[in-house]
Amino acid sequence: MFQHRIPPTARISLTRLRHLPSALSVAFALALAVSGALTPDAHARAVKAAAPTLSIESKVCNIGATADDRFATITASALLGSTGDRVSMRFTVQSKSSTIAKARWRTVPAAPDSGLGTWQTGDAGHSGLRYTKTLNGLDEGVQYRVYVDARGVDEDGDVVTKQARKTVSCVEPLFTPTLSLTKATDALATGSHTVTATIKNLGRLTSAPPVVTVEDGTTRAVLGQVVAASGLKGNGTVKVEVPLSACNGSLFVTVQEQGADLADLLPTQSATVSCATASAARLKAR
Repeated sequence: MFQHRIPPTARISLTRLRHLPSALSVAFALALAVSGALTPDAHARAVKAAAPTLSIESKVCNIGATADDRFATITASALLGSTGDRVSMRFTVQSKSSTIAKARWRTVPAAPDSGLGTWQTGDAGHSGLRYTKTLNGLDEGVQYRVYVDARGVDEDGDVVTKQARKTVSCVEPLFTPTLSLTKATDALATGSHTVTATIKNLGRLTSAPPVVTVEDGTTRAVLGQVVAASGLKGNGTVKVEVPLSACNGSLFVTVQEQGADLADLLPTQSATVSCATASAARLKAR
C-alpha cells in the first residue's frame, strides 16, 4: 500500500567552523558543517580507539494530511577524542507500516544525490562534525527510524575508531480514511442467517459510508449487501448486520467505502466466514 521514498530535493554544503554553537535552527534543507574545535594529536592515534562522542542536538517530526506537511529534520554532532584526523557521519533511514501488525523494517531506497546511506567526512584537521538532514514528503501511516552513525578516520581515510550510533524515530499517522474488516461472524436464528461485520476506520479523517457485501464463498454470487447510514469517523468502529436468505458452507465478506472500486480491495477488507449451523444456534441459545 505504501511506497516509502525520500525525494532528492536536498543539498549538501561543507563549511568550516571554529566552534560548535549550542543550537542550530531547523531548515527545510540538507546542511553539512565541519567544526574545527580540536586538532587530534597524531602521536595519540590508535586503531579502533574510542568512538566519537555522538549527540542528537535537535529533532523534528512534522505530521499532516498532505505530503508537504510530512517531514523530519535531525541535527547531529560528533566530536573526536585524541584519535583520528576527521569525523565521518552517516544517516540511514528505515521504515515500516504503522497500521499493519508485525510489519518489518525495511531500508528506504535513497537517490544518489540525497546523501542518505553514505558517509560524509569533514575536512582534515577538524575533530568535530555537525550534520543536519531533512527528509521531505514522508508517507502517511508509516513509522520511520533514522540511524545516525559516526566514526573517526585518519589522514589516509582509514577508520581508526569504533563506531557510535544514535537512533531517531518519527511516526506519521494515517490520515486518509481506510476501512478494515476486523471481525465477521454468521448467526442463525429462526431459519435465517445474519452476518455481523465489525469495521474500523484506521485513518484520522471520516470515511464515506461503509458498504458490507456478503457473497457465496464458492460461487461468489452476492447474497446480501448493506450500506451504513453515515460515514465512519476517524479511528472509529461500527458493526453492520447483513441479513441473508441462505448460507451454503462458507461466505466471503468484504467492506469498502461507498463508491470505491472493487479492484482497490485491500487484504484487510475481506474475510471468509463459515456458515452457522442449527446445532451451533441451539448451543448459543442455552
